[in-house]
Amino acid sequence: MARSHFDRVVVPFGPELGRFCGGRRFAPRSGAPIRWAAPAGTTWPDGWGVVLRSHRVKAFKRIVVVVLVYVGIVIAFESMLGVFQPAGGDTLVITTTGGDGTSDDRVLSRIESNGRIYVAANHWPRAWFNRALANPNVQVTFAGEKADYLAVPVSEEEHDRVEAENSHGLGFRIMTGFPPRYFLRLDPR
Repeated sequence: MARSHFDRVVVPFGPELGRFCGGRRFAPRSGAPIRWAAPAGTTWPDGWGVVLRSHRVKAFKRIVVVVLVYVGIVIAFESMLGVFQPAGGDTLVITTTGGDGTSDDRVLSRIESNGRIYVAANHWPRAWFNRALANPNVQVTFAGEKADYLAVPVSEEEHDRVEAENSHGLGFRIMTGFPPRYFLRLDPR
């Protein structure tokens, strides 16, 4: 089969490419794939390549890598909190009971608002929160003293007020992967 002069398309590169192609893709008469080539002696400016699509692919790959690294950092941070459970002066230990009767302890920050005690699910791992919703009879240890409480989900208005008084900074939200925040009010039994 004879080759047509359209089998090898020579086009200018850089900003001229769009004007040359008129925004359309050229197809050779023979149906062979397009082979882009530059005239002899052409230098390639930075940012322009033989296959323009490769820049989008590289950008997409970089975005995917950044997202995967970010997700890995969030998982590592959340896992470390679950393993080490840092305790301080304003923390308490909440003991929740699962459906099978097993008890689990979790160190949480104590939040006070309008003379009431609240705890918040600030992280993605929130099994303790789901157990407290299923069985609201919880035990709280604070400053070495144990007491029984009823874990009550808060209303939307109460949630907004407690959130406004005890909001987290952007750095914390970035490190935890922007989880939704839910509050429970601890009412003494």
